[in-house]
Amino acid sequence: MGRDLGRVGEWLVIHLGQFRHHIESVRAAIGSEEQSGFTDSYVGDSLWDYNFDIEETIKFASMLLTKSPAAIRYTKECIRAVRRT
Repeated sequence: MGRDLGRVGEWLVIHLGQFRHHIESVRAAIGSEEQSGFTDSYVGDSLWDYNFDIEETIKFASMLLTKSPAAIRYTKECIRAVRRT
């Protein structure tokens, strides 16, 4: 059992590193939190929603960036509401 837990820990470290890399890749396209208005948490949630597809996540974020700030807030609120159900 101890070895299995070691493997799980190893797997988590590898995948968390990949996840951080994916967030950085999206950030390179959409800009920093200050520039885009999207927190790392929001980018991570979007990556999750798009099954870690960086291109689709960037398309989604870019689409939101072309909207007004009020439209972006509304879209984010709708997404949060759907996740809660």
